[in-house]
Amino acid sequence: MTSFPRQVEFHEEGPREGFQMEKASYPLAERLELIDALAASGLKQVQCASFVSPRAVPQMADSPELFAALKKRPGTRYTALWLNDNGFERARACDQVDVDGKIMFYVTEPFTST
Repeated sequence: MTSFPRQVEFHEEGPREGFQMEKASYPLAERLELIDALAASGLKQVQCASFVSPRAVPQMADSPELFAALKKRPGTRYTALWLNDNGFERARACDQVDVDGKIMFYVTEPFTST
């Protein structure tokens, strides 16, 4: 007989990954509205933005402003992505970022190309 876990926890990355992939930049207020709706749904963690080079990913250039404007819900962690020391320091400088450090490896071409 297969044993299943009693609970599953989802870590939503849509606000970061989704808006980061789009060519257009979406208004801060609309992104905040989505983040709040996701948190209101009961998610325990939402990855809101990334602290990467604004030249490389202009859609995430306002990440500090996004975190400053967040209205955090109790019980939800609001995380960000960073890829190097500079990004980590920028994320750490934002009081609203719940720093969630981990190492991830990607082996697909789009993530490994320079």
